[in-house]
Amino acid sequence: MNKTTQDLINAYKSVFDTPSGEKVLKNLIKSAGMLNVNPIKRETDFMFWEGKKAMVLEILRILKMSFSELQKSPGYQK
Repeated sequence: MNKTTQDLINAYKSVFDTPSGEKVLKNLIKSAGMLNVNPIKRETDFMFWEGKKAMVLEILRILKMSFSELQKSPGYQK
């Protein structure tokens, strides 16, 4: 892993590995519709929700954290 990549990972961790960062991450998960079935009225609605989910999953990937791990963390609420 090169220094730039490691610096980016460290930056994500410095943001999300805090109580406030965990609250923000949980809010992103909720607002991305990862906790429920989202209404699909038009074809573009599906793409919209999948794009939001993809961004949250990218953050989790960088943090080397799975969605199921986050759900098991102390204090996790839907």
